Amino acid sequence: MALEELHPGKSRPNSVFAIEGAVVVAEGDKLGRVVGDAIEPIAALAESKVRSFIVWAGGTYPDRIDVEYDADRGRNPDLIYKALTGKGEELAVGQRSVPGRIAGYATVGESLLIHSALWGSPPIIKAVRGPKLTRLAIAASAICKEVAGRERAGALDAIGFAGTETGTLIALGRRCEQEGVWAEIWEAGTGKSHLVEVGPGGERYLLHGAFPGKGDELWAAVYQTGPLFHYRAGKFESFPVPGKLLAITKPKNGPIYVATADAIHRFDGGAWTKIVELTWTTDIIGLAVGEGESFWVTAGSSSTMWGYGVLRLAPAPSVAMTDECKTPFVFLHDVGATPGSPGHDYTFPTIRKALARFDEASEIGLVDFRESGERRLGVTATSRATAEALVSYLAKAIPVETPKVLCYAPKEPRVIDLKGGK
Repeated sequence: MALEELHPGKSRPNSVFAIEGAVVVAEGDKLGRVVGDAIEPIAALAESKVRSFIVWAGGTYPDRIDVEYDADRGRNPDLIYKALTGKGEELAVGQRSVPGRIAGYATVGESLLIHSALWGSPPIIKAVRGPKLTRLAIAASAICKEVAGRERAGALDAIGFAGTETGTLIALGRRCEQEGVWAEIWEAGTGKSHLVEVGPGGERYLLHGAFPGKGDELWAAVYQTGPLFHYRAGKFESFPVPGKLLAITKPKNGPIYVATADAIHRFDGGAWTKIVELTWTTDIIGLAVGEGESFWVTAGSSSTMWGYGVLRLAPAPSVAMTDECKTPFVFLHDVGATPGSPGHDYTFPTIRKALARFDEASEIGLVDFRESGERRLGVTATSRATAEALVSYLAKAIPVETPKVLCYAPKEPRVIDLKGGK
């Protein structure tokens, strides 16, 4: 299976989200619903002189859609919550000189609560939709030994926030800026909270959100290393993840799904199952699941001005090398899709020089091509023997490369002349 970019007509969506009742995509300040191969417009942010783009969408299609957007005002852009459809309060977090963070959202009855904070200030936990509801967080000054510059901040530097079906609210993050994951828990119906240690977390970890399960249940995970955390009725347990975790999601009443660079896995019944193996590794940062386990991802893409695009899972022919293969190919590495990557006219002089010295240089060709949203670099070869000989040669000539022999023919490649590489 492979990921193919979604860009019908002139549309170039930059992120995808599964909300209740629809798979939606954002393109800058606009949100649309995926319908087959098309994108049906839903709504856009109000016109502004400031460039704004949607970074998160949630809620229910079509009457209760929530978005979070970034209003680019310089070094510390504002993060703003907005009820895109239906009634709700607009809330801005962050200022030009003071960064802000939105840890997440939780639904309690008809209320949608947001957990947000400015640096060095106490978290704001309040309803932005539905009946008014607020919660107070434990202050850093109450339990942290060193609070210089954080006297008014919360004891928990929250990165994830969600609520269970029974009304328990849980924020996840670092306690007093120490390593490891802690949780601040507000029991249903109470205004007070307490802190509990959850498990390990790297020095620079990020939690990929938090997701309610059934009853008094919640799921969350640590970026890349894991583990997967499971909360049920006051207790946490953890499970290892099947590789370097890049994205996680959980449909309502469904299992947990995670994405690694080369696969999608499902966690159900206490065990992981690899349900999709990707042909090409992909820089995935978001995962959405539609009806019938249809998968969509936000991933690196050089075809959008944002550096990221929307891709969907689709059947693809195998690229495994066989004796019958007529298109031998050596894949070298990903060029990159985000700003700062080598330009589209870059000629890779170090690689060209090495290839030009290869004994069978006349039987190969260097190409820059796009596949599954990303620019990649590879070498065409006239035979399998030539491709395999090239891999052996590169192991000594450029040890940092990890070439792979495939049976593949890139579409519309940019051919890079090896002349001048000697």
